[in-house]
Amino acid sequence: MLVSTKDPESTYVGYTGNIRKRLNKHNSYNGGSYGTGIDHSNLAPFGLLAMIVGFTEKSRARSFEQTWKNHIDFKRRSTKGKVSSMTLMDLANPLIKDVEKIQSLHLVQCGYIKEQN
Repeated sequence: MLVSTKDPESTYVGYTGNIRKRLNKHNSYNGGSYGTGIDHSNLAPFGLLAMIVGFTEKSRARSFEQTWKNHIDFKRRSTKGKVSSMTLMDLANPLIKDVEKIQSLHLVQCGYIKEQN
């Protein structure tokens, strides 16, 4: 989970095989924000707040990502706005427990780690 250091309620959850590269992309807007076409440069720099490691297959990581995003979207809709990044991170814990029987997943809380150039 990446989080804006300017607005800690602005988060990004996504799959990546290279966290440093993903963090760099989020912190260097180049005309098409991270493939979405939306400019989030006003929220940069982003920092790494947490990551989930231990997936045995890319498809399982992608499925987990989508489920977590769905939970986040539901939480934001049900509270009519932004939700703290810590609350969104807490949403991952029960999801991890559901999948733990199959894999050895771990939520690694990183604090705010910013990429150094």
